[in-house]
Amino acid sequence: MSEVDDDTEIATALRAAPAWMTAEAVRDTLQVFRPLYKERLTVSDAVEILINMHNLYDLLKEQIENPSKLKTNG
Repeated sequence: MSEVDDDTEIATALRAAPAWMTAEAVRDTLQVFRPLYKERLTVSDAVEILINMHNLYDLLKEQIENPSKLKTNG
């Protein structure tokens, strides 16, 4: 698959993606993570990685800003 194919898939994926996600972020994610995977990482995979990282950031930010809300077992 070529970079042009990725750009077409990225444009399609961004229509359903959160507003904060950009084509540049998806391209950067592919560039960083593709060398780490045996199977070729897809645009959909990159979108999922970005959403998961964003959710993790939101969770960590919330815990830092409101440590009393930290959920513990027990």
